Amino acid sequence: MYLAEALNKRRDLTGRIAHYKGLLPKMVYRSEGRDLPLEPTYIIGQLEKMAAQYEKLVRAINKTNLQTIYEDGKTLTDAIAERDTYDLLISFCKKAIEGIHEMRHDYNSREMRLMLDISKVEQQMQQYLDMRREMDSKIQRLNWMTKLVDD
Repeated sequence: MYLAEALNKRRDLTGRIAHYKGLLPKMVYRSEGRDLPLEPTYIIGQLEKMAAQYEKLVRAINKTNLQTIYEDGKTLTDAIAERDTYDLLISFCKKAIEGIHEMRHDYNSREMRLMLDISKVEQQMQQYLDMRREMDSKIQRLNWMTKLVDD
């Protein structure tokens, strides 16, 4: 199995787990004389099986990410951490831009002095977006070329 397939399986499994978790609270009580569509013990058993599958899958994904070279000696784990950092930087820029726009509506220009150059913040955010997009494309391509490390 390829890493990308394992990531898709993990996503699907996460969705199934969320579905069963959502069912559980509805199944702990029943009205007299009414049968439940599913027994709570069955749901808990299914959740335990899926949790075990999830753990095995995540271990294999993490091992694969640690052993896979992304580029320049960096592992795939390093690349994912770097991509996540771009996400943080992008969110900081967005917040700053939102703040600038909100302040313009709340105060007139004589009351407040703008401490950031909005065009520079937007340029920096675009650079982060471009670097993140390029990095994510490389990661996705590598995910489809990398065999999953068995547990």
